[in-house]
Amino acid sequence: MGIISYVMRKIQNGIEEVKREIALLQDMRVKMYINKGRKRIVVLTGRVVDVYPSVFTVRIEDSKSLEIQSYSFSDVLTGDVRVKAAGGYSSSSSSSSSSS
Repeated sequence: MGIISYVMRKIQNGIEEVKREIALLQDMRVKMYINKGRKRIVVLTGRVVDVYPSVFTVRIEDSKSLEIQSYSFSDVLTGDVRVKAAGGYSSSSSSSSSSS
């Protein structure tokens, strides 16, 4: 639970399910796989900071500066962005654990 993994362009869940899954990842370390096109995949590590009605924001830990990026739920739904729990919490709001 808490791991979102979609095959490119294969829609498995509705947008509401994606929103629920991302909301479960709030304040958790996540690993993101972003498809930039032409077989370019960028892998980033960060924390889901906020979840809004149409987008969610992630504080990127890989960059040297404090960078916050936003992604739409439709990007996750279509497979252009994959999000996976990477372990580690910034707050103790949940006691579930996952292995990666």
